[in-house]
Amino acid sequence: MAAVRHERVWKLLGGVPLEELIEPRLESHYAAQIVQSVGSALLPAVPDFRHTSFEWVPQANALAGGLVASREPFRAGIRLTDLALALFDGSARPVDVFDLIGRTLADGFSWLKRAVTSRGGAADRIDERVNPDIPRHPVRDGARFTGGNQAARTELAAWYDDADQVLGAFRAGTPNAGPVRCWPHHFDIASLVVLSGDGGEGSRTVGVGLSPGDAGCAEPYWYVTPWPAPRSVALPPLPAGAFWHTEGWVGAVLTASVLVRERNAEQQATAVRVFLDAAFRECRRITTTG
Repeated sequence: MAAVRHERVWKLLGGVPLEELIEPRLESHYAAQIVQSVGSALLPAVPDFRHTSFEWVPQANALAGGLVASREPFRAGIRLTDLALALFDGSARPVDVFDLIGRTLADGFSWLKRAVTSRGGAADRIDERVNPDIPRHPVRDGARFTGGNQAARTELAAWYDDADQVLGAFRAGTPNAGPVRCWPHHFDIASLVVLSGDGGEGSRTVGVGLSPGDAGCAEPYWYVTPWPAPRSVALPPLPAGAFWHTEGWVGAVLTASVLVRERNAEQQATAVRVFLDAAFRECRRITTTG
Protein backbone atom coordinates (compact mmCIF):
# COMPACT_ATOMS: atom_id res chain seq x y z
CA MET A 1 0.00 0.00 0.00
CA ALA A 2 1.34 3.42 -0.90
CA ALA A 3 2.19 5.76 1.95
CA VAL A 4 -0.37 8.50 2.62
CA ARG A 5 1.04 11.97 1.96
CA HIS A 6 0.01 14.77 4.29
CA GLU A 7 -0.12 18.06 2.46
CA ARG A 8 1.16 20.91 4.56
CA VAL A 9 -0.53 24.27 4.34
CA TRP A 10 0.06 27.58 6.07
CA LYS A 11 -1.62 27.66 9.49
CA LEU A 12 -3.37 30.95 10.16
CA LEU A 13 -1.54 32.85 12.90
CA GLY A 14 -2.92 35.36 15.36
CA GLY A 15 -5.55 33.22 17.06
CA VAL A 16 -4.38 34.24 20.55
CA PRO A 17 -3.01 37.53 21.91
CA LEU A 18 0.74 37.60 21.26
CA GLU A 19 1.55 38.13 24.94
CA GLU A 20 0.03 34.72 25.70
CA LEU A 21 2.80 33.07 23.68
CA ILE A 22 5.48 34.25 26.11
CA GLU A 23 4.92 31.67 28.87
CA PRO A 24 4.75 28.57 26.65
CA ARG A 25 7.70 29.89 24.64
CA LEU A 26 9.86 30.34 27.75
CA GLU A 27 8.89 26.97 29.22
CA SER A 28 9.42 25.20 25.88
CA HIS A 29 12.86 26.84 25.67
CA TYR A 30 13.76 25.28 29.01
CA ALA A 31 12.33 21.93 27.98
CA ALA A 32 14.52 22.14 24.88
CA GLN A 33 17.56 22.29 27.16
CA ILE A 34 16.66 18.81 28.37
CA VAL A 35 16.37 17.55 24.81
CA GLN A 36 19.62 19.15 23.57
CA SER A 37 21.55 17.34 26.32
CA VAL A 38 21.09 14.13 24.33
CA GLY A 39 22.65 15.54 21.18
CA SER A 40 25.42 17.20 23.17
CA ALA A 41 26.33 13.93 24.90
CA LEU A 42 25.50 11.17 22.45
CA LEU A 43 25.84 12.51 18.90
CA PRO A 44 29.17 13.09 17.10
CA ALA A 45 30.26 16.68 17.73
CA VAL A 46 30.60 19.08 14.80
CA PRO A 47 32.21 22.56 14.86
CA ASP A 48 28.95 24.51 14.34
CA PHE A 49 27.24 22.57 17.19
CA ARG A 50 24.58 21.29 14.82
CA HIS A 51 24.59 18.05 16.79
CA THR A 52 22.77 19.90 19.58
CA SER A 53 20.13 21.40 17.26
CA PHE A 54 16.66 20.18 16.27
CA GLU A 55 14.50 19.81 13.21
CA TRP A 56 10.75 20.32 13.10
CA VAL A 57 8.73 17.09 12.88
CA PRO A 58 5.34 18.24 11.54
CA GLN A 59 3.39 15.05 12.12
CA ALA A 60 4.26 15.22 15.82
CA ASN A 61 4.22 19.02 16.32
CA ALA A 62 7.66 18.46 17.77
CA LEU A 63 11.26 19.59 17.68
CA ALA A 64 13.58 16.60 17.61
CA GLY A 65 17.32 16.06 17.61
CA GLY A 66 19.38 13.68 15.53
CA LEU A 67 19.12 9.90 15.55
CA VAL A 68 21.20 8.31 18.31
CA ALA A 69 22.76 4.97 17.43
CA SER A 70 22.01 2.51 20.22
CA ARG A 71 20.48 -0.93 20.74
CA GLU A 72 17.17 0.70 19.75
CA PRO A 73 17.96 3.93 17.86
CA PHE A 74 16.02 6.99 18.98
CA ARG A 75 15.63 10.74 18.69
CA ALA A 76 14.88 12.96 21.68
CA GLY A 77 12.30 15.67 21.18
CA ILE A 78 9.74 18.03 22.66
CA ARG A 79 6.10 18.21 21.57
CA LEU A 80 5.07 21.85 21.74
CA THR A 81 1.29 21.39 21.73
CA ASP A 82 1.26 19.45 25.04
CA LEU A 83 4.72 20.36 26.43
CA ALA A 84 5.80 16.74 26.54
CA LEU A 85 9.25 15.21 26.20
CA ALA A 86 9.39 12.25 23.83
CA LEU A 87 11.70 9.68 22.37
CA PHE A 88 10.95 8.94 18.73
CA ASP A 89 12.12 6.02 16.64
CA GLY A 90 13.78 6.46 13.26
CA SER A 91 10.37 6.91 11.61
CA ALA A 92 9.43 9.74 14.00
CA ARG A 93 6.94 7.57 15.90
CA PRO A 94 6.86 8.26 19.66
CA VAL A 95 8.12 5.31 21.69
CA ASP A 96 8.17 6.97 25.11
CA VAL A 97 6.49 10.20 26.29
CA PHE A 98 6.72 12.29 29.46
CA ASP A 99 4.27 15.10 30.23
CA LEU A 100 6.23 18.02 31.67
CA ILE A 101 3.23 20.02 32.89
CA GLY A 102 3.24 19.84 36.68
CA ARG A 103 6.81 18.50 36.70
CA THR A 104 10.22 20.13 37.18
CA LEU A 105 13.42 20.30 35.14
CA ALA A 106 14.91 17.68 37.46
CA ASP A 107 11.93 15.40 36.80
CA GLY A 108 12.44 15.84 33.07
CA PHE A 109 16.11 14.95 33.21
CA SER A 110 15.38 11.92 35.42
CA TRP A 111 12.80 10.63 32.96
CA LEU A 112 15.13 11.27 30.03
CA LYS A 113 17.94 9.26 31.56
CA ARG A 114 15.62 6.34 32.28
CA ALA A 115 14.17 6.47 28.77
CA VAL A 116 17.60 6.66 27.13
CA THR A 117 18.83 3.75 29.23
CA SER A 118 15.81 1.67 28.19
CA ARG A 119 16.85 2.11 24.55
CA GLY A 120 20.45 1.12 25.24
CA GLY A 121 21.85 4.67 25.29
CA ALA A 122 24.67 5.91 27.53
CA ALA A 123 22.52 8.03 29.86
CA ASP A 124 25.39 8.50 32.31
CA ARG A 125 26.99 10.89 29.79
CA ILE A 126 24.05 13.32 29.85
CA ASP A 127 24.84 16.67 31.49
CA GLU A 128 21.90 18.20 33.39
CA ARG A 129 23.27 21.74 33.40
CA VAL A 130 21.11 24.37 31.67
CA ASN A 131 22.65 27.05 29.46
CA PRO A 132 23.09 30.09 31.76
CA ASP A 133 22.46 32.53 28.89
CA ILE A 134 18.84 31.63 28.17
CA PRO A 135 16.16 33.92 29.67
CA ARG A 136 15.49 33.57 33.38
CA HIS A 137 12.35 31.70 34.39
CA PRO A 138 11.18 30.11 37.66
CA VAL A 139 11.58 26.58 36.27
CA ARG A 140 15.35 27.15 36.35
CA ASP A 141 15.11 27.34 40.15
CA GLY A 142 12.87 24.32 40.62
CA ALA A 143 9.38 25.61 39.82
CA ARG A 144 7.01 23.29 38.02
CA PHE A 145 6.14 23.69 34.35
CA THR A 146 2.64 25.10 33.83
CA GLY A 147 2.53 25.01 30.03
CA GLY A 148 0.57 28.22 29.64
CA ASN A 149 -2.81 27.68 27.97
CA GLN A 150 -3.60 25.08 25.31
CA ALA A 151 -4.52 27.63 22.65
CA ALA A 152 -1.19 29.40 23.10
CA ARG A 153 0.77 26.14 22.90
CA THR A 154 -1.04 25.23 19.69
CA GLU A 155 -0.33 28.67 18.27
CA LEU A 156 3.36 28.45 19.18
CA ALA A 157 3.58 25.13 17.35
CA ALA A 158 1.90 26.75 14.34
CA TRP A 159 4.62 29.42 14.19
CA TYR A 160 7.29 26.71 13.99
CA ASP A 161 5.32 24.66 11.47
CA ASP A 162 4.78 27.64 9.17
CA ALA A 163 8.41 28.66 9.51
CA ASP A 164 9.62 25.17 8.66
CA GLN A 165 7.50 25.13 5.51
CA VAL A 166 8.57 28.56 4.27
CA LEU A 167 12.23 28.12 5.17
CA GLY A 168 12.29 24.69 3.56
CA ALA A 169 11.00 26.20 0.31
CA PHE A 170 13.49 29.05 0.62
CA ARG A 171 16.34 26.59 1.07
CA ALA A 172 15.24 24.50 -1.90
CA GLY A 173 15.40 27.56 -4.17
CA THR A 174 18.58 29.16 -2.77
CA PRO A 175 22.09 27.95 -3.61
CA ASN A 176 24.28 27.20 -0.58
CA ALA A 177 21.42 27.48 1.91
CA GLY A 178 21.95 25.16 4.85
CA PRO A 179 19.46 22.83 6.57
CA VAL A 180 16.54 24.34 8.44
CA ARG A 181 17.38 23.85 12.10
CA CYS A 182 16.15 25.08 15.49
CA TRP A 183 18.97 26.13 17.79
CA PRO A 184 18.59 25.48 21.55
CA HIS A 185 20.49 28.63 22.57
CA HIS A 186 18.12 31.22 21.04
CA PHE A 187 15.29 28.78 20.17
CA ASP A 188 15.08 30.24 16.66
CA ILE A 189 14.54 28.16 13.52
CA ALA A 190 16.68 29.17 10.56
CA SER A 191 18.75 28.41 7.49
CA LEU A 192 22.22 29.87 6.94
CA VAL A 193 23.21 30.82 3.40
CA VAL A 194 26.98 30.77 2.81
CA LEU A 195 27.95 33.36 0.20
CA SER A 196 31.70 32.84 0.50
CA GLY A 197 34.04 30.90 2.76
CA ASP A 198 33.40 27.71 4.69
CA GLY A 199 30.60 28.99 6.91
CA GLY A 200 32.92 29.93 9.77
CA GLU A 201 33.37 33.31 11.43
CA GLY A 202 35.35 34.73 8.52
CA SER A 203 32.73 33.78 5.92
CA ARG A 204 30.14 35.99 4.28
CA THR A 205 26.72 34.64 5.18
CA VAL A 206 23.06 35.54 5.43
CA GLY A 207 20.88 34.01 8.15
CA VAL A 208 17.17 33.61 7.39
CA GLY A 209 14.82 32.55 10.11
CA LEU A 210 12.11 32.98 12.72
CA SER A 211 12.60 33.80 16.38
CA PRO A 212 9.65 32.88 18.64
CA GLY A 213 10.54 35.95 20.71
CA ASP A 214 13.43 36.86 22.98
CA ALA A 215 14.65 39.37 25.55
CA GLY A 216 14.79 42.12 22.95
CA CYS A 217 11.42 41.43 21.31
CA ALA A 218 8.80 39.49 23.23
CA GLU A 219 6.75 38.57 20.16
CA PRO A 220 7.76 36.25 17.30
CA TYR A 221 9.60 37.86 14.42
CA TRP A 222 11.08 36.91 11.08
CA TYR A 223 14.65 38.02 10.44
CA VAL A 224 17.26 38.15 7.71
CA THR A 225 20.77 38.96 8.96
CA PRO A 226 23.88 39.74 6.87
CA TRP A 227 27.36 38.82 8.10
CA PRO A 228 29.65 40.67 8.39
CA ALA A 229 27.26 43.39 9.50
CA PRO A 230 27.41 46.32 7.07
CA ARG A 231 29.22 49.42 8.31
CA SER A 232 29.42 51.86 5.44
CA VAL A 233 26.36 51.34 3.24
CA ALA A 234 22.93 52.90 3.57
CA LEU A 235 20.36 50.28 4.50
CA PRO A 236 17.85 49.93 1.64
CA PRO A 237 14.06 50.10 1.87
CA LEU A 238 12.15 46.96 2.87
CA PRO A 239 8.60 45.79 2.15
CA ALA A 240 5.84 47.64 3.98
CA GLY A 241 5.76 46.85 7.71
CA ALA A 242 9.35 45.53 7.88
CA PHE A 243 12.29 47.46 9.32
CA TRP A 244 16.03 47.29 9.93
CA HIS A 245 17.14 46.33 13.43
CA THR A 246 20.49 47.98 14.22
CA GLU A 247 21.03 47.78 18.00
CA GLY A 248 23.45 44.97 18.87
CA TRP A 249 22.95 43.23 15.54
CA VAL A 250 21.92 44.25 12.05
CA GLY A 251 19.08 42.57 10.25
CA ALA A 252 15.77 42.98 8.47
CA VAL A 253 12.79 42.21 10.72
CA LEU A 254 9.10 41.50 10.24
CA THR A 255 7.25 41.20 13.55
CA ALA A 256 4.26 39.06 14.43
CA SER A 257 2.14 42.09 15.29
CA VAL A 258 2.53 43.31 11.70
CA LEU A 259 2.04 39.89 10.09
CA VAL A 260 -1.15 38.97 11.95
CA ARG A 261 -2.88 42.08 10.61
CA GLU A 262 -3.37 39.84 7.60
CA ARG A 263 -6.39 37.75 8.57
CA ASN A 264 -6.10 35.27 5.72
CA ALA A 265 -3.67 32.34 5.70
CA GLU A 266 -2.64 32.80 2.08
CA GLN A 267 -2.02 36.51 2.62
CA GLN A 268 0.15 35.79 5.66
CA ALA A 269 2.20 33.24 3.76
CA THR A 270 2.63 35.64 0.85
CA ALA A 271 3.67 38.50 3.14
CA VAL A 272 6.39 36.35 4.71
CA ARG A 273 7.71 35.14 1.37
CA VAL A 274 7.79 38.67 -0.04
CA PHE A 275 9.66 39.88 3.02
CA LEU A 276 12.20 37.04 2.99
CA ASP A 277 12.87 37.34 -0.74
CA ALA A 278 13.35 41.12 -0.63
CA ALA A 279 15.38 41.13 2.57
CA PHE A 280 17.62 38.29 1.42
CA ARG A 281 18.28 40.03 -1.87
CA GLU A 282 19.31 43.23 -0.08
CA CYS A 283 21.36 41.44 2.60
CA ARG A 284 23.22 39.46 -0.06
CA ARG A 285 24.01 42.71 -1.85
CA ILE A 286 25.22 44.64 1.20
CA THR A 287 27.44 41.83 2.44
CA THR A 288 29.44 42.16 -0.77
CA THR A 289 29.50 45.98 -0.83
CA GLY A 290 29.53 47.10 2.78
